[in-house]
Amino acid sequence: MDQPLMDTVPLEGSFSLEVPECFSSLAEARDLFEYYSYVFRHEYHKLSNLDVTSLELGAFIQTCVSLFQKWSGALDQFEKTRGPSLTTREHVGLKILQIQRCIQTMLFQHHLSGTTDPSGWDMYNPIFQEIVSLAASVVELSGDRSPSTPEADPSGQRRFKPSFTLDMGIIGPLYDVATLCRDPLIRRRAVDILRSASRQEGVFNSYVCAVAAERVIALEEGVALESTGGFSPTLAGQRPQYISRCSEVPGTARLLYAYPKLDIARGEGFLKVGRGEGIEMDLPLPAMAAMLDAED
Repeated sequence: MDQPLMDTVPLEGSFSLEVPECFSSLAEARDLFEYYSYVFRHEYHKLSNLDVTSLELGAFIQTCVSLFQKWSGALDQFEKTRGPSLTTREHVGLKILQIQRCIQTMLFQHHLSGTTDPSGWDMYNPIFQEIVSLAASVVELSGDRSPSTPEADPSGQRRFKPSFTLDMGIIGPLYDVATLCRDPLIRRRAVDILRSASRQEGVFNSYVCAVAAERVIALEEGVALESTGGFSPTLAGQRPQYISRCSEVPGTARLLYAYPKLDIARGEGFLKVGRGEGIEMDLPLPAMAAMLDAED
């Protein structure tokens, strides 16, 4: 590269670009993470558009990983030294940063693996599980701050007091878990948390993302069951028509991407999904249209 990594964008904020051994506050940890994340994306996009070798691109990724590991170590040290004295709100902030760490760790590992096989996400089930556990703690801690006790809806699932924030928190990561993880228990637990959370984080709504994720799960598992005749042989004979492990969802059943899309002019919501060989579809998502109607 012609310029050092940190010279590509202007410094924003008063925090230092050097990663300390221990963060002085959660705000410092968050600001540094967001800054580095921006620089990483900026540089990666620039390099991807240049005629660079795979070795040069790999060296850049390794630099990113090294910086990220330093950041992660400083966050661990902060938790070790300040953990017992953190307020409930600070515990929530710490867990959200830990969720972001999980996501970033997974993305770096996935990129370095070089795999393009959709089944490559299966190796990250432990990380997906950790994200779900951390997100559940965030919802529980946030609910504890509500003056009222969460009540169960008709399905028996607890619902928490609605919350709104401009910051990204748990919705995006939980949606990623529900759509990228094919373990039936982990991805459904992610959906359950989205449904119970009643959260709005920027443009992300937990209920809409839960409905969209359920649609993705139904699509993938439906195709998987059709391709196997609805059952798989076991030692005891045949099992009921359901997916019991991620390996039962073949690559041909997995979507490459799926995300909610809103057409404000038409007052309609869609789930844009992509399969292999350039196949792309917009599937109706009534939950988004219903939310628009409610706001009129």
